[in-house]
Amino acid sequence: MEPVRILQVGMTSNYGGIESFIMNVYRNIDRSRIQFDFLTLHDTKIAYQDEIIEMGGRIYPILYTRKEFLKRYMNLPYSFLKKHTEIKGVHLHRTNLIDLDILIIAKQCHIPIRIIHSHSTGYMFPIKKPIKLIEQWNKKRLNKIGTNFLACSYEAGQWMFDGNSFKVISNAIDIKKFKFNKNIRNRIRSDYGINNKFVVGHIGFFTDVKNHDFIVDVFNIFHKKNPNSILMLIGDGPLKNNIIEKVSKLDLQESVIFTGTSQNVHEILQIFDVFVFPSKFEGFPISLVEAQAAGLPCLISSNITKEILLTDQVKHLPINDPIRWAEELSRISFKTDREKSFEKVKNAGFDISTMAKEIQEYYQVIINGEK
Repeated sequence: MEPVRILQVGMTSNYGGIESFIMNVYRNIDRSRIQFDFLTLHDTKIAYQDEIIEMGGRIYPILYTRKEFLKRYMNLPYSFLKKHTEIKGVHLHRTNLIDLDILIIAKQCHIPIRIIHSHSTGYMFPIKKPIKLIEQWNKKRLNKIGTNFLACSYEAGQWMFDGNSFKVISNAIDIKKFKFNKNIRNRIRSDYGINNKFVVGHIGFFTDVKNHDFIVDVFNIFHKKNPNSILMLIGDGPLKNNIIEKVSKLDLQESVIFTGTSQNVHEILQIFDVFVFPSKFEGFPISLVEAQAAGLPCLISSNITKEILLTDQVKHLPINDPIRWAEELSRISFKTDREKSFEKVKNAGFDISTMAKEIQEYYQVIINGEK
């Protein structure tokens, strides 16, 4: 019997939280029963593309030029879905409800499963009033567009679905990869030449929401009293050059490392001594689950859901006082029992094997006609 094919929509070239979630599920479901395909409107390779192809996934780029936009924006997806009748479901991963066209078209093509999955509790980019009106209209007709609603946290579901029922699916990880390993820590620290440094770390796409500007302010204060410290920023994004310029103006360029995107985050986390995450808002950040699994003390924004508190080493702080954050950094101890935190995250049910089974069963239930 051929596996049921579910079209995943929302993957980009960025190795970010949504991409990590989809791949964590994909690697661990029974692909003889459920197989993923991927739709993209970009002309660049999506994250993990080679791995997707190796696992039997198919990637479909639907491309058009600017001049073709109005004419083909709806026609291309419609033609695609009409052609690929083997696709029985569309799983749309979103941080807002502005663009639901692929699900509207899927409904026109009689695709029975149309899932909207909330991955945020706020807007990643500024939204103008006319666009907000589109979103408000989409919210009113959600049940006519989608058949099932998922969220990475209770707050993310409340924010996006506006009273409609939804199911929370935890952003679980391949937890064994993140267990603290002193040998890996020493090797990578040696590679970067930071063997005896106190490393403040962050992972995130360089956008306003992730608040890198605040991170640099905090580190600038902390570094003046702790010159043996290093700030390591993992990721890329549109505001990266702005942050590089700020670091240079503060004369911190010798103490801040920009690594770019990384596919070995589980190893990079080993070299951190503390994880900082002052986001203006989040859904349920996978990177914070990973950091706690790696046994790291975490200083995080008070705007992030308390559902993320999996260990006793996480501290919520308001993001209006960099001096307080710097003071909290100074209180971080080198004597943290990192393996103990790993066990807490594991026991909290955030291992991918548990979550992949849950979402596979969820797919199978709705495939069989239940909601």
